[in-house]
Amino acid sequence: METRQVKAGPAGDSTKRSDWWSPSDDKLFEKLLEENLDSHGGSIQSVLEAVAAKIPTKNLEAVKRRYELLEEDIKNIEAGRV
Repeated sequence: METRQVKAGPAGDSTKRSDWWSPSDDKLFEKLLEENLDSHGGSIQSVLEAVAAKIPTKNLEAVKRRYELLEEDIKNIEAGRV
């Protein structure tokens, strides 16, 4: 999966660290997502909360945004745009 970098706001903005995803952050995110999908009864909110709790540098909003980007990537791949 391609690593996307999201520009953070002004210096000192608390979202700065949670908006940038390193390759190791991405790998951990995808691993935790896969591990938690079956164990949370299909509730994506529960899954994302569990994933966010296990990635110390990311908050729930950052995890939600990353999930939305992943969904978009999958749709583009399935549609043959990638």
